[in-house]
Amino acid sequence: MNTTPTDLAPPRPSLAAMQAQLAAELSPRHRGLYTLLLLSALAVAIVSGSLLMTEEALPLRTRVALGGVFLVALVWTVVATRTLTHRRVLLARQRLMTSRLAVLFSSLFLLGAATVAATQPDLRSTALAAMFSGVVFVAAAVLLWYRAGRRYRDLQLRLRALSED
Repeated sequence: MNTTPTDLAPPRPSLAAMQAQLAAELSPRHRGLYTLLLLSALAVAIVSGSLLMTEEALPLRTRVALGGVFLVALVWTVVATRTLTHRRVLLARQRLMTSRLAVLFSSLFLLGAATVAATQPDLRSTALAAMFSGVVFVAAAVLLWYRAGRRYRDLQLRLRALSED
């Protein structure tokens, strides 16, 4: 039996199947994970915002760090709220955007830990441990970004192929 590359290609989904997939709601598992993200991010925003408003005696670097944590928590709150209220599957473009945010925020964390390690000798061991965590976070975020980008490119190629037919 002689097989050609087209024989090995997966079958193309029909337009109706693709529309049904796009119209599907977020799975219960993903809905639970986004609810957990929303609640966690909201709690972090409330705590960091409360500390910023009530503790005037905090050093400047602590206030700057809390302000950064507050802003990151607000961004994740918006992302989770938007995903939960749209009741649709997470599309490749949104997955690409959230993975970029993860790379940005984990890189900022790593940069902050490196800055503390370089400028605060008494906190160097703690900052180095935080840097190690930051490297793990950045690596995981870059992997997610790569996978999201690859998925997005694959879907764009599939869309072009379907539009040519």
